[in-house]
Amino acid sequence: MNRALKNMRFGSDSYHFTLTAKQDMRRYYEMIMDTGVYQGSIFREAFLEKHGEAIQALFAEITRSENEFQETMQTFMDYRSFVDFDIIITDNLGNKSHFSKVAWDKSGGETQVPFYVAILASFYQAYQLYRKQDTLRLVVFDEAFNRMDADRIKEAIIFMKNLGFQAIIVAPTGRIQLIIPHVNTNLIVMKDGFHSFIERVSRKDLMEWR
Repeated sequence: MNRALKNMRFGSDSYHFTLTAKQDMRRYYEMIMDTGVYQGSIFREAFLEKHGEAIQALFAEITRSENEFQETMQTFMDYRSFVDFDIIITDNLGNKSHFSKVAWDKSGGETQVPFYVAILASFYQAYQLYRKQDTLRLVVFDEAFNRMDADRIKEAIIFMKNLGFQAIIVAPTGRIQLIIPHVNTNLIVMKDGFHSFIERVSRKDLMEWR
């Protein structure tokens, strides 16, 4: 994901994802991620020598209480139990902030930006767009940009285009005027009873209708 974001900016900000082991689960995380001495079994001598204490602690946690067995197993089977995710936001002056620490102070539109950044970076990685070859590039957003203002919507669409996506953006009529200046094709879906109609309209027509 960070490969997709390396030279990209969303407006004046750049984004970088971080993943760190949770302090209270670090020994388990390091054991799970240590493929160098694993070689197919946790009971190999080299693995036991390095992570024996963590293995003993793990089995002690699992067998500690029969009533809590299912809950404990769910905890240890969920990767989110072992790691903390965060997004580092860097502004055009080089100032950095951690999204986890500022999210509650931001507006709805500001908190939506990292969501779109994360989703698009994930699609970029999944589609392997970094290979610069012909590949699937379609992304679909329903109820798109519902909390963003005009400037952020513009930056979001520019961000999609710069990453090389072909986007289908579905939005209610109340958001049309904020989106139409930045897209190439506009389709209006209308409903009459049990029948639906789709009409292609030009940007000029929509601007005049607005």
